[in-house]
Amino acid sequence: MAVTRLEIGADAGELREHIGAETFGRLPLVVVPGRPGVRAVTVRTASGREVTLRRDPADL
Repeated sequence: MAVTRLEIGADAGELREHIGAETFGRLPLVVVPGRPGVRAVTVRTASGREVTLRRDPADL
């Protein structure tokens, strides 16, 4: 299993500064505006299928 996409609510510049530009560039991040936090995670299973787990927008 591998994480193929990580959607994060954040300011991209602040997140890049916090985790470092090199790490930021290596991660499959999609930064979206709004309240900070994990919005969704997509993983690829051993069979190649991609599954997305998304936070309920009502919780944001």
